[in-house]
Amino acid sequence: MARDEAYQRETRDQIFGGTTWDSGPRVESEQFLQWVADGKIFGVEHNGSQFYAMYQFDEDGLPLPIIKEILQLLRDEDSWAIAAWFHFPNSWVTQNSMPAVPNAILGRRDDILRAARWRTGSYVA
Repeated sequence: MARDEAYQRETRDQIFGGTTWDSGPRVESEQFLQWVADGKIFGVEHNGSQFYAMYQFDEDGLPLPIIKEILQLLRDEDSWAIAAWFHFPNSWVTQNSMPAVPNAILGRRDDILRAARWRTGSYVA
């Protein structure tokens, strides 16, 4: 059990350190909280605060529609498992013949949704 917790902590640190997050006043706005409630975006709790990965938003700061579609497929996962799914290379989708990082290929709708359907359910790297 302690070993699993250590792996999870290490994985969370990798995800947190390798992603740009939003945690400022904007994340407490009614609009932002409504996006969360509507399943348009997800966040993780880290050191007592909520953080939201910036790859979920377009250049105007609005949620990317593909995120909601992915979250519907990953709805049974906890927030850190979802963050890990977006963060780590996924062999179900490739880029230049190598497993791709889902958050880097969000524009490839069909490929990314297929990969979400085949998730493994683990967030230990």
